[in-house]
Amino acid sequence: MVNAVVLFASTLVAAIDFLSPKLVGVPTIIYSVTAMLVVAMLAAAVFPVAVGKVLSKLGFGLEMGGMPLWKRPAWRLCLLGLVGVSLAGFASVAHASQGGLIASSIPAVKSLQESLLRISRDVADIKQGVDAANAKLDALVAGSLDPQKDLVARGYAYDANGLMKAIKQGDRNAVALFVRAGYRVDKRGPISVLLNGSHPWDEELAGLLSPAMFENPEACKARSLLQWELKPPAAARQAAFNRLCGPA
Repeated sequence: MVNAVVLFASTLVAAIDFLSPKLVGVPTIIYSVTAMLVVAMLAAAVFPVAVGKVLSKLGFGLEMGGMPLWKRPAWRLCLLGLVGVSLAGFASVAHASQGGLIASSIPAVKSLQESLLRISRDVADIKQGVDAANAKLDALVAGSLDPQKDLVARGYAYDANGLMKAIKQGDRNAVALFVRAGYRVDKRGPISVLLNGSHPWDEELAGLLSPAMFENPEACKARSLLQWELKPPAAARQAAFNRLCGPA
């Protein structure tokens, strides 16, 4: 029991210490709370009567079985653990500018900490770069003069399978390129995916599709799916089918 408590407290303090460069202000709050708990427990030991009255009003009893709670081994263990956590925690806070107590004392840990945090920053930078690249690509697509080539550049085949892929992935820009290219659906696949695919329903994406794309009789042979219960929102899926293929 004692070993488990000590191990848990040590691991927690060490983890917070290691992440202190990222947890700005959080360690101070945590260790301030543990320090206040220490003060409260010491007050219960020094002023048992007064604290007992306060606890009684709150619905708690300070004494159980004739032995004051603060004399019990569990109480003392808890106090000892909180004191240790508070002391180690404030020592860590004091070295926060150097990366924490452990990192400031052990160069190898400092190097590992910097590497991991650098990876985190690099991942954030990569995400920003990808977002910026996607924004530029979307801008190029909006002004494209050859939507078929742009679809291939985005990884879509200019056929029913490519349109199905775009619908499944919720890629509105790709669907818009199919529309701009004047693609005519010749299989039931795209409308089947739109009606009952496993992807989330996207009203805006469905609205991009035009009835002219589904004039081929083969494109609307998924009408049989309407005999079964459609996935929510069923009414929206039914309306999209009626708009694209006709209600008859």
